[in-house]
Amino acid sequence: MIVSGIFTKRLGRNLLFCPRWMLLLLFTSSLQAQDTIRPAAIIKFTPSMLLDPDNTLTLGAEIPLGTRWSVQQEVGWGNSYTNLWDEHSRYPDKNNWRFRTQLRYYVTKSASKLSGSYFALEYFRKEVFIRQYQAIGHQCNPATGTCAYFEEGFLRTRRRVSVLHGKFGYQWLVPDRMSIEIYVGGGFRKLIVTNDAPLGQANTNLGRTNLFNLRSLRPGNYAPIISLSGGFSLGILLVQKKRKALPLRS
Repeated sequence: MIVSGIFTKRLGRNLLFCPRWMLLLLFTSSLQAQDTIRPAAIIKFTPSMLLDPDNTLTLGAEIPLGTRWSVQQEVGWGNSYTNLWDEHSRYPDKNNWRFRTQLRYYVTKSASKLSGSYFALEYFRKEVFIRQYQAIGHQCNPATGTCAYFEEGFLRTRRRVSVLHGKFGYQWLVPDRMSIEIYVGGGFRKLIVTNDAPLGQANTNLGRTNLFNLRSLRPGNYAPIISLSGGFSLGILLVQKKRKALPLRS
């Protein structure tokens, strides 16, 4: 009877603690990891840069900095052979480089981030290198422009365009991994032209540029002018999976 009483008492004690063990087991099983998607970057291609007179094949990447901020970096290269405006007949040896750094703020916050309307501030730099075979003057008088003699050779010209833009745009995710973006903006641009000719003046102030001499090859340091920008881009969203615990089921 004594043994039976001890066994009954232990059994009752185990039954008393059994629901706690079951609760712990249920809690442990409910903490199963779930994969959630978080945007890591958007790899972009900007077809509108192929339409520029100084055309470039431009690729870039947009990386989120938070729920509303992101930074985008672009780089592009092109030459006169791939130009749509017959630049090859004018400048057979021409190469274009394009760099763009942009800081964005998304006005509308979305679950996918990196989508919706945004404002951006960007710095843009374009470098154009042109190599032409022509007559180059030697022993020239800078005051009169007359030269003692001319010699045929290659003249290398470099055009540097620096631009500061403010932009407004909108970016869609279609359906959730492909991005489509359009943008417009404006700001100021500055042009500097140099060459390796004896009379090349790198620091000569030539006054304000306009639509006619914006692409001038005349050496000089041109005054800033108003700049307008617009275009579109396509991209692929790269994501990373984040392990997230499910809430406790009741």
